[in-house]
Formats: sequence, C-alpha cells, structure tokens
Amino acid sequence: MKFLTNHKIIFIFLGVLLIAHGFLFFFGDAELMTMDFPNITEVTEEMSAVLIYTMEIVAGFNWILGVLLLFCSRLKFPEVKIVLIGLGIGLFCMVPVTIIHAMQAFNPGPIIIPLIAIWAIFAGVKGGALNSNQ
Repeated sequence: MKFLTNHKIIFIFLGVLLIAHGFLFFFGDAELMTMDFPNITEVTEEMSAVLIYTMEIVAGFNWILGVLLLFCSRLKFPEVKIVLIGLGIGLFCMVPVTIIHAMQAFNPGPIIIPLIAIWAIFAGVKGGALNSNQ
C-alpha cells in the first residue's frame, strides 16, 4: 500500500517517462505520422516541416513537465497533496484526447492515462496519512 501512495515514485516515474517521451518527439521523424494515419502513404516536404516544428514544441513541453515533476518529488506532505490531485485531474482531462486518437489507430492511452490519474489522486488523498513521516 505504501508503494501506491509514495509520491516520490509517482513523480519520478512520470518525470522520467515525460522526458523520454520528449526525446522521442524531438528526435522523431515526420514519418511517425504514417504510423497513426495509415491512409497517408507519402509525407510531403511541407507536411514534414510542420510536423517536425510541432513535434519539437511538444518535446519542449514534455521536458518542462518532466523536470517539474522530478523536482516535485522533493516536496513533503501536506504540500504535495494538491500537486498529486491536480496531476490526476489534469490526466483525466487528457482521456478524451486519447480516446479520439485510439479511434484512428491503436493507442493504449485510454487505459494507461486513467490508471495513472487514479494512482495520483489516490496517493494525494490517502498518501498523507500513510507517508506522513517522509
């Protein structure tokens, strides 16, 4: 039970995941689009330029959020409670986007994102009592 409510594990896990996700976007190629949209067989030079530009912006925001979450792992209860609950609510807000993307191509997001959201909210609500010595 203590593992599920340990905010340090949640923040480090998500922080590293977001930083790695940012690297995938930054070093990814515009051809990644053909994975999600199999109908597009050819990526033009203009499409590639726009996609790479957008992917670099997404990578930057992933890095910002990942580093922020890594630094949040140093917070203590009760201050960390609001960050965990806010993180969970923010992740739940992303579920409709993952559902839309799952309709276009295989995407495990509609399963993974709500589980992580529930984990963060659970740790925020229950973790204070269980991890008060951290």
